Amino acid sequence: MRHKSLLLNTVTLVSVLIVSSSVQAQAQRTAADAMDQIVTRLYATMTPEELTAITVNSAETLITSEERHLLATGHWSFETNVPVVVSIMRSTRQKTAPFWLLEQEFEKTDLVVTNVEGWKYEVWQKSFPSGRVGLGINGFDNHLPHYLVAVGPQDPADRLVLTGFHPQDQTVLTMEPGSMTYHDWTELVLDNVPESLRGQQLLTTIRGRSREASLASGFRSTPFPSTLEPSSIHLTWSEDPRTTQNVQWRAASEVAEGIVQFRVSGSEQPIQTTTANITVMNDRMLVNDSRCHWFNAEITGLTPDTIYDYQVVHPKNNTQSEWLTFRTAPDRHRTFRILHLSDTQNPEGTREAFERMTKTGFQADLLLNSGDLVDVGNERQDWDMLLEYGESWLSRIPMMPCIGNHDARLGLGAELYLTIFDLPDNGAKEIPQDASYTFRYGNTEFFVLDVMSDLEPQTRWLAEVLPKSDATWKIAMLHFPPFLIDGYVTQIEEDWGSLFQQYGVDLVLTGHVHYYARSYPIRDGKPADDGRGPVYVTSVTIPSGEFERVPPRNIAKMFGGGRIVNVIEIDETQLHWEARTTSGELKDEFTLSK
Repeated sequence: MRHKSLLLNTVTLVSVLIVSSSVQAQAQRTAADAMDQIVTRLYATMTPEELTAITVNSAETLITSEERHLLATGHWSFETNVPVVVSIMRSTRQKTAPFWLLEQEFEKTDLVVTNVEGWKYEVWQKSFPSGRVGLGINGFDNHLPHYLVAVGPQDPADRLVLTGFHPQDQTVLTMEPGSMTYHDWTELVLDNVPESLRGQQLLTTIRGRSREASLASGFRSTPFPSTLEPSSIHLTWSEDPRTTQNVQWRAASEVAEGIVQFRVSGSEQPIQTTTANITVMNDRMLVNDSRCHWFNAEITGLTPDTIYDYQVVHPKNNTQSEWLTFRTAPDRHRTFRILHLSDTQNPEGTREAFERMTKTGFQADLLLNSGDLVDVGNERQDWDMLLEYGESWLSRIPMMPCIGNHDARLGLGAELYLTIFDLPDNGAKEIPQDASYTFRYGNTEFFVLDVMSDLEPQTRWLAEVLPKSDATWKIAMLHFPPFLIDGYVTQIEEDWGSLFQQYGVDLVLTGHVHYYARSYPIRDGKPADDGRGPVYVTSVTIPSGEFERVPPRNIAKMFGGGRIVNVIEIDETQLHWEARTTSGELKDEFTLSK
């Protein structure tokens, strides 16, 4: 398996041209406008059962001629200054070709393009005069991967200039081996490129654009639709864990007010209240609950290392949760315990993991999750399942996560993740708010990074915050695993790994690969002779297959099987690690000392 990085700067680009769309392009109606119209009409005329039963063939019967034209020409467009030949490179794995290729008189050629994973793309071509070129949707089937586009002048002597792009920002590369194809998988570069296409302008995209017209199997349902009752209650921090607590939950869109009642546990103090902020969460393809309200209440002025009782209440609807508890972080250090999870993405695996953790009797002050919390981060039903299955844990123990590639799936961003989890706004400013952050619990400072955003601003941020930390223990968390697979995330190893080493990070928590691996202490990219350097660990909490392989050079312990919960106990002078199955079996342990 090759690394599915989203980091544009990890690939050497032969030529890059970023251009903005023209005023004319902005004014044109697009395929997205047609899809808005189609989806609205279908909701008004079809039952949920009929919507989820739409097929590729039936989808074509549900659109008007005007919508069909927009879907055929308004998905991807640009202006050319000279006559051109446009090549559509379409995956041979897609069963049904987009309807517009034949309608717009594209002709299938004998040319074949491949990438380094061996994916084959057949090539369809059409000649266009100078002016605007409009291309259609990837299909109604949400097929991955999305098609690619190459453009060359009809007369080789002409100097081709492309402008007026829709979507507005477009990366243009040179069509040749080694060129990137998708921004959400930058190492998926071209391998075989026919000679007749070499040197042409290559228009790249994200794989997630396939979703934009996915009527067939595009409508979904959630097993846990929102109601007037509060649900999906979970805890995070956005400010000081000693004196604040964030409580988040969801409810039906009819619920227009939410508060949290709280007081010191077991006391007779008057109950205090905090009003929640409300965000509208809209997943229009969710047929049984497309809109809900998301609530976030930040409780402030709390006493460190104190247990509080709290209850979520909808005053106007007369609904409330049971009374729950949370504990603030200590002002002075005390021994505390962390449970580290990762890749909880499979819904049933997640349910089983939390149930087993409860039966086994795991205890913790804090949960960490190093990404891929869900399988499809752009679809709300996955988050509904994660938070429902984990609510007995997440409503009592704060979970601080980081973004994995499934959470920001296919280049579409991590909007749902960033809405659901209210996290510290103290990370790199050039990437989405809360995507990277730092927080302190007791004598330990945590540095959380986003592998799905640009590395460079996070590198600058780390270089600024790491030297300022006076914490006894420093723990970093990110999704992709440095130093655990040879040549896997070289840029992360060079940029972040060097800073972890320089500023004394003790432990780096990762996920992504579906097995367990722990490194020796790493210095200068290899096991440290003196045992001084960050220890890197990757593991997953969902089930995964057993396997045998030769461990890479940096690995101290490695095994398959999944279902791992890592228990980290930290006191003044020691960090003790245990990797256990969700049933409690000890699989690995080590101790770091100061």
